[in-house]
Formats: sequence, structure tokens, C-alpha cells
Amino acid sequence: MTATGVNATAALARDVLAAALEVEAAELGPAPSIETLPAWDSLAHVRVVLAVEGVIGRELDPDAVAGLVSLAAIVQAFDAQGGAAALGKAAKDDLATLPARGTSPRIT
Repeated sequence: MTATGVNATAALARDVLAAALEVEAAELGPAPSIETLPAWDSLAHVRVVLAVEGVIGRELDPDAVAGLVSLAAIVQAFDAQGGAAALGKAAKDDLATLPARGTSPRIT
């Protein structure tokens, strides 16, 4: 993957995380994780997982869900799917479908 592809994937992951946590991307800091962000509680983790699954277009297995605890882990999940270029425009569109904070996510 090119440096541009890496940057695009990291930017996509940052946007997804910020949307899921309902914060501005600039508020995330340099290495955001479940340990460093008070907004990333257990319910927010469900939103993060739903957002990542929406972008990659498939459900994550339980081990992947448990490991999705940092921006770096989200980037890694996206890289495993070919990065931002492979995920395409639909990735950004999926962010609009996240349930609002304080509401129950749709579980099917």
C-alpha cells in the first residue's frame, strides 16, 4: 500500500472512530484508545464495532470485536480489507447510519 493509501486509511479510521464516539476527530489525540478516551465506554464500543462492520461490509468475529480497542486496531481492520481505496465511498456513507448516542443500536 502506498503512503497515500496508508494516510487515507488512517484518516478513514479516525473519521469512523470520531463519528462512533460522537466527538470531533481533533479531540481524539495522537493515539486514541479505549484506555485514553473517556467517551469510549462499553456502549460506545458497540457503536465503534457497528461503524467498523458497516464500513467493511461484514460482521467481525468475537476475537476481532474484543481487539478493536484503538485507532491502530481500526486501521489494521481496514487494511485487512484492502484499505480506504478498496472500501470506497460507501464507507463514509455508512457513518450517517450510526445510532445516536443514548439510543439502542439495532441488533439483527
